[in-house]
Amino acid sequence: MRVSINKKLLGTFVAGTLFAMTLLVWSLFTVEGLISTLQEIGDLTRLVDRSADLNLRIQRLIKAMGDYLLAGDTAKREEVEVLLSGISETARLSEGGVDGEVEAFGRSVADGVRRLEAAASALLAADEPAGSREAARLASEAAALGEELMAEVEEFNLSVSAQRKRLMDEASASAGGTRIILYAFPPVGVFLLFMVFLYLRYYVSRPLTELYKGAERISNGDFSYRVFIRTGDELQDLAGAFNRMAAALREREAKLVSMLKVVDKMNQELIATSRYKADFLANISHELKTPLTHILGFSDLLMLKAGSEFSEDNRRYVDNIHRSGETLLRLIDDMLRVSRVATGGIVVDLKELDVRDAVNSVARAVRAEAEEKRLSFIFEVDEGVGTVRADREMFRQMLVNLLDNAVKYTPEGGSVELRVWQEKADRGEELRVRVRDTGVGIRPELRGSVFELFEQGDKGTTRRFGGMGMGLALVKRFVEFHGGRIWFDSEEGKGSVFEFSIPVNMQAACSGV
Repeated sequence: MRVSINKKLLGTFVAGTLFAMTLLVWSLFTVEGLISTLQEIGDLTRLVDRSADLNLRIQRLIKAMGDYLLAGDTAKREEVEVLLSGISETARLSEGGVDGEVEAFGRSVADGVRRLEAAASALLAADEPAGSREAARLASEAAALGEELMAEVEEFNLSVSAQRKRLMDEASASAGGTRIILYAFPPVGVFLLFMVFLYLRYYVSRPLTELYKGAERISNGDFSYRVFIRTGDELQDLAGAFNRMAAALREREAKLVSMLKVVDKMNQELIATSRYKADFLANISHELKTPLTHILGFSDLLMLKAGSEFSEDNRRYVDNIHRSGETLLRLIDDMLRVSRVATGGIVVDLKELDVRDAVNSVARAVRAEAEEKRLSFIFEVDEGVGTVRADREMFRQMLVNLLDNAVKYTPEGGSVELRVWQEKADRGEELRVRVRDTGVGIRPELRGSVFELFEQGDKGTTRRFGGMGMGLALVKRFVEFHGGRIWFDSEEGKGSVFEFSIPVNMQAACSGV
């Protein structure tokens, strides 16, 4: 029969609670009976003590009355009065609550004490008791009453002692039950707790441990492991679901392995294709660079003769040929750099670089282009800027690409600003470079692809200003080769700010990807 784990736990709790309540009630009754019996024994013991005290006082009273009869002085009279008062107080034997038989004896003793008090009072009321027959008769009568009362008190004492003995036997029997509670209950409780522990261990703890071991094995990649639990409850169902999950994971692992083999093969083919493309691009670039160099050389020769032999239009045509050739040469150089980056052919050669000299050199080259477009060009190198460990050519190319972009995309009458400074950062001293322009800016939807290769942004802007989308991508990779980072901020129609930082002291050269 299937029993759910909730019912098992509830049944264990109910059975344990009922057993504990039964033992608790029996213990309470046993202990309460023992306490009640001991209280009654204490009451009876006090009655025995008071009855013995009463007998002693009666004996002293009989002797004191005899002395008073003989002497008749005031001191003996006061002694008799004190003894009478004490006997009256002690005679209240029925106080304290005992059974009816003891109360009857108490009332009888109280009556005898009242008669004795009356006789003694009559003796005290007699004039000149010494030698008086009436006083002697009263004394004799009081002594007889005292003897009778002492006999009754003795009988009362025996009755109380018998009842006390019976209660002590009952207390002894209750004490035996209490010993059972004290000595037997702890072992029984420990045994029952152990049985509950075994029950829960078999039906709860052990299955959970098995499930944990299974989860551990599967997390380590052993999908063939199976959990076997036979508890007839939800844990058994959980084990079944666990085994089905392991089988499904094993099947998916096999499929994944086969898919990974296919993906790996495709990846190898893509790597080979990418290498072929890079090699092709490098070869084409080299092949283009040779005739382009000739074109630039011949255009330089033509420029030398332009002053004497060429008209103004011809000089302008030659100048356009030379400028277009330089632009094409820069594009080819960028393509060569891209091909080296793609094939892992770039090695960062870190050397001590004078930042101020490098910035001045680039700024002088850019200033001519800026002035030709009638742009305001400002560059500033802070006093604290010194040397930095960097690749000289890469650092120069980072500045050139950022400034060329700023000049290219800034309309006539605008401004371009370059600022270089050093500051402390979490990872140490950093060199910071910022290029700000008042150009066309970058549309928000194009900002995510600014640093990607061959991404030219807005097609209309590209047709207007030219470019192949390699400059910023190369800058980002060169900055990262130096362990730095680059970011920008731009607003369409208001210009852009590009900024990068590199550590001042790089520890070792980094190779490109």
